[in-house]
Order: sequence, then structure tokens, then C-alpha cells
Amino acid sequence: MKRSTWIIILVVLGIVVASPPLLRAHDGHDCDIAGAWVGNSPPIPGIYTRTLITTNTITPTDPTGKRFAGVGQPANPPFSQAEFNPDGIVTYVRSGPRTFQFTMIAYTVKADWPERSQITSFFTFSGTAECTDANTLALNGMISLYDKSMDSNDDGLPDPGAQPYFRAPWVFIFNRLPLMTP
Repeated sequence: MKRSTWIIILVVLGIVVASPPLLRAHDGHDCDIAGAWVGNSPPIPGIYTRTLITTNTITPTDPTGKRFAGVGQPANPPFSQAEFNPDGIVTYVRSGPRTFQFTMIAYTVKADWPERSQITSFFTFSGTAECTDANTLALNGMISLYDKSMDSNDDGLPDPGAQPYFRAPWVFIFNRLPLMTP
């Protein structure tokens, strides 16, 4: 073979070996949470009576498969019509071959035209996410609800030492969004 052919073959092999999906497949991780998910959580007594449905889009943030970012979007937010929930954001950090530690934060806002909408409360959800199979992700953790007054410096996070006005264990089961027949 010509020298240029060997160079092309070596370059292609180098690209294949260095590609992040292949690296993830060989570094002991047998759970890939990247993708589109649809989840549900049963009612929380005293908070809401209907199953909560939400979507979650999870994207890798590094080539090693150890850190991911997610955007959660409630399909049926559990608050009155005067208030609404914009998307929430999630950070996932791999803690094992099939597990991740995560924290989500989302806000409840009230329209205050012509000013910016007013944040009235916010919640965090932190715990462990586990791949129970290739298409199921179980989030198990603690939900904490905060009043806006618990963010006195307006940085969007609870003040150090702030105690939530409601705290309870919460479970969310997500299923990977499959391709469906048109």
C-alpha cells in the first residue's frame, strides 16, 4: 500500500479510538443517561393529588461520561393558574457504573407585567439516579420547597442554612422516549 493510504487508515483508527462514545463503552460504565426521557411521580399528600408528568433532556457535559446536565419540563405543573413553572435544570455526576448523584432546581413564578415575572418559591430535588435497565431511570431523593425569602441575595439558590418549609422523600421514574410508529 502507498504511504498516504496508511496515513489515512491510522488517522481514521485514531478518531475511532478517541471518540467519546467508545471511551464511555470501555470505562466500566454500562448506563448512558443521555437522551430524551418522560417521567412520572405519584401525588404528594398535602401538595397535589394528580400524578406529575415531566420530560427531561439529558446531555453529556464531558467526554468521559461522568457529568451530565438536564432540563426538566413539567407537562402538568402542580400549582395554580396564577403561577407557573418554567423549566428546571439538573446536574448529574456519575457515582457508579449505573448510578449518579443529582440536584435539580426549579422555580415557581408569577407574572408581574410589565416587570419581570416574580419568583414566589423554588424547590430542589437531590439524591441518587439509578439506571434500572437501558431505558428506565429511577430518581430517588429529597424534595425541598423554599419560599422566595430564603434567597435573600437573589442568586437563585437557597441561602446558606435556610430551612425548607416542606421536605419529603420523592421518587421519579423516567422512561427513555422511544421511537414510535407514525
